[in-house]
Amino acid sequence: MQQKFAPDAGRAMSAARARTGLGRWRSVPVGAGLGLVLVLLAGVGCTRSDGEGAAPARPAGANANEPTPIDGGNDDDAGGAGGQGGAADPASVAADPSAGCAGVGPDIARPGDEQVVLDVDGTERSYLRHVPPGYDGSTPVPLVLDIPGYAIEAELESGISGMAAAGDTDGYVTVTPEALGDPPHWNTRVDSPDVAFVDRALDDLEGDLCLDRNRVFATGFSGGAFMSSTLGCSLDDRIAAIAPVAGLRDMPDCDTERPVPVLAFHGTEDTFLPYEGGMGPGLAALPSPDGSGGQLGDALGADDSLVPGSLDDPVADIAGAWADRNGCEPEPDEGPVADDVTLVEFTCPAGAEVELYRVRGGGHTWPGSDGSANFDYVAGATTFSVDATALIWDFFTAHPRPG
Repeated sequence: MQQKFAPDAGRAMSAARARTGLGRWRSVPVGAGLGLVLVLLAGVGCTRSDGEGAAPARPAGANANEPTPIDGGNDDDAGGAGGQGGAADPASVAADPSAGCAGVGPDIARPGDEQVVLDVDGTERSYLRHVPPGYDGSTPVPLVLDIPGYAIEAELESGISGMAAAGDTDGYVTVTPEALGDPPHWNTRVDSPDVAFVDRALDDLEGDLCLDRNRVFATGFSGGAFMSSTLGCSLDDRIAAIAPVAGLRDMPDCDTERPVPVLAFHGTEDTFLPYEGGMGPGLAALPSPDGSGGQLGDALGADDSLVPGSLDDPVADIAGAWADRNGCEPEPDEGPVADDVTLVEFTCPAGAEVELYRVRGGGHTWPGSDGSANFDYVAGATTFSVDATALIWDFFTAHPRPG
């Protein structure tokens, strides 16, 4: 029987989520991109002493320490993300227990964090595994891959997204894989060694933990959103749904065997990955992945592993490409969910939904995250009208892999 958790309990933890997981940052070449890297990587839970860059004001009456969530949708709807819903009856999709469910014993995984190292085709790879309280080793639980962006290490990603802290309440395991390179970055081609690493990590996790193989999901921020988009293409037999934040992509050669539900978030004033397409100055100024001391903008033309295909497509068109792949109607509906947030949703077959939260005036940020808001003076504004972390889990809950 599938473990049950209070569906709305995670919302009350929004502020705490954003402040947990403060980690370390990797040294990068000093240059125009350095401040931008620190914005996205190192400042989770910190505030500026001069008061500049303070988080945007919350709506009147809101708790000053919490983002203001929105209703995840009518309780009568199958979906929890405010859109058209998910599978006709997600609860009817039975758990698919992983091999680890048969291994209950003295070596059962304990709640908390553990760094796991793997050998993948002769290369040492690692991921940060977070097991929630209440894990008993015999009840299959969901798994969320929380993928870091360019130059972001696992502990810092946890602080930006808050997914691991939310998993403590909602009852899922969170895994944050580590990229290679200096600074760390993903090869986001659909057939890349990084896809093979994630595939191998899932094998490892399914053997070590009692997981529900029908409820394995992927999210990520910025470059991690690129990678979660790639996994939706390459590992659609294992990944039930994806939720890229500030970086939804339609990867070249994406050929899924089944519709992959997509929930995305993107700000209209993103200066790293502009909503209308192109390379933003924030992205161009990041340090080059080759260690030359140059800038990322100069390296992208020579290395398409970071950004396969073109950056020129508007985010709405990218969502449309996923909708087309999933068999949805071509024209989406749009409706406001807050003064600054519009939900763009396509009419899709049940369980194949594609939804995009467009944040008017939003920057290269994670909605509802204090870690983003602390650095809005460089990364752009963070909305607190929606809580991306809570909405992502609602969407995932409504979209198990078809049994």
